[in-house]
Amino acid sequence: MYVNGTSMLFSRFQDEDEVLLDKILKEEYVAEKAYLDLDEYLDLREFRRMDRFSILAILGVKKLLDDCIWTVADEFNTATILNTSYGPIETNLDFVSSIHDKKEGTVSPIVFSHTVNNASLGHICKKYKIKGASTLLLSSNNIGVANSLLDAYKAKQVLIIGMDQYCQEINKYFNQNSINVTEMVATLSLAGKRNENTFCKILGGSIGNLGGHPFFGDENLRSDFIETIMNQALYNSQICSEKVQYVFISSANKSIEEIERKYIEKINPSAIVINLYHSVGETFGATLNLGVIIATIICKTNKIMQDQFCMINSFDISGNYISYIVGK
Repeated sequence: MYVNGTSMLFSRFQDEDEVLLDKILKEEYVAEKAYLDLDEYLDLREFRRMDRFSILAILGVKKLLDDCIWTVADEFNTATILNTSYGPIETNLDFVSSIHDKKEGTVSPIVFSHTVNNASLGHICKKYKIKGASTLLLSSNNIGVANSLLDAYKAKQVLIIGMDQYCQEINKYFNQNSINVTEMVATLSLAGKRNENTFCKILGGSIGNLGGHPFFGDENLRSDFIETIMNQALYNSQICSEKVQYVFISSANKSIEEIERKYIEKINPSAIVINLYHSVGETFGATLNLGVIIATIICKTNKIMQDQFCMINSFDISGNYISYIVGK
């Protein structure tokens, strides 16, 4: 798979990508605040009937179009995937409150229609005239699904949006457990063939279930399986571990981070390990895409040696551990 476009949308300091990358490689915190300020968009006519979740999804795609030379070359062969851990939760909470505070028949149909997780995909496809396969995932391996669509010739290019919106109650829970949360939309354009806009290539990967997620305790996790998944990703990508220059992990759990770093040191002591959580906090459905985007910027800016690669490791909410290899 080839990466032909990327964008990150979060409340960051106004740094160029290269400056931002340098800070992330030093594990400096780069998120200005936990949520994006959308006030300038809320009164625009095109967003008037959308909820915050859908507006974020649209803005993520718009930023990719603004940042990259990317177009919907074939509307019937462009697929869309949206990956989220908990979807438009604020809209759902507002809907429940409306039912509680008012009579059932007086609840806004516009609010109701946006309680469906894939409403945002409908807005994206309508705005950009995309008519290919459209899939909603709940914190899953969106890159793997994109690869399956490309391999099966059900799409020529795939637009994948990984995101989760700010929710005060969710943030409060995680903050009480000393976990920083950041609202983010991380968007990728992937294709089965290289073109003039290609930044880098996803060579291969692997996925396996650890029996749980570190959010909910690490006592019962099959943490020894992490090494197996990383080794399988290297095998599937047909590269040896010594070729990995950077490894991006994203764990907020310190004991899991120690296990990851131990295994990485075992397979390649010289690899540079960066925990993206230290720079941006927990980004839920955007986490895997964010790792690929940072690896892409490294390739674009030639911060990686010739014949060297990046490894991206991530959890999904169901307990899967995912590992991918990215290179020029």
